[in-house]
Amino acid sequence: MKGSDDLKDKDVESLNEIVLSGVNNVYTGASILIGKNEKILYKNTFGTKDENKKLTEEDIFDLASVTKVVGTATAVMRLIDEKQIKLEDKIGKFIEVSRPKSEVTIFELLTHTSGMQAYSNLWQKYRGEELLKHIINIQPQENGYKCYEYSCLNFITLMKIVEEVTQKHFKEYVEDIFNEIGMGNTCFNPKNKDKAVSTSIR
Repeated sequence: MKGSDDLKDKDVESLNEIVLSGVNNVYTGASILIGKNEKILYKNTFGTKDENKKLTEEDIFDLASVTKVVGTATAVMRLIDEKQIKLEDKIGKFIEVSRPKSEVTIFELLTHTSGMQAYSNLWQKYRGEELLKHIINIQPQENGYKCYEYSCLNFITLMKIVEEVTQKHFKEYVEDIFNEIGMGNTCFNPKNKDKAVSTSIR
């Protein structure tokens, strides 16, 4: 496929086979689009979006942790490009938090080298702003600083920094960026719930 503006039949057959194998064994549905140079080379949908409804190309998937890259990191890099923040800026410049977390940098949050633990169960006890406040105040692990550990807490902290710098709700700021670049269907909490694909069925 490299270097070509068209997909060969064998490539399409191979792709369909791989996706159908997943639909039959791993997930309920999938939506695929391949484009190059503003030209759509291939698009197709497979399976269902829940137990009964056939998946369509208009349906919306949950990005889950891809939000870290598509939403949060994009917002941070926009602010860096606008010279409102720097990679080497420390958390304490933007939000009130005690040491040593106040010394952690934007770069360390983005690269998961802040020393923050991977996850927290605080959501079981708190909600909304109260939950955010407690997460922001979690300190880095004693021996984790500068070591890589993937952590949701890094990006929750970045979200708070974006809000403090822009004085906008994170959702509003990120969706403004999406709309600027023609990603109007990429959003938080879509209004049309009928288009939302089930993440899991319990």
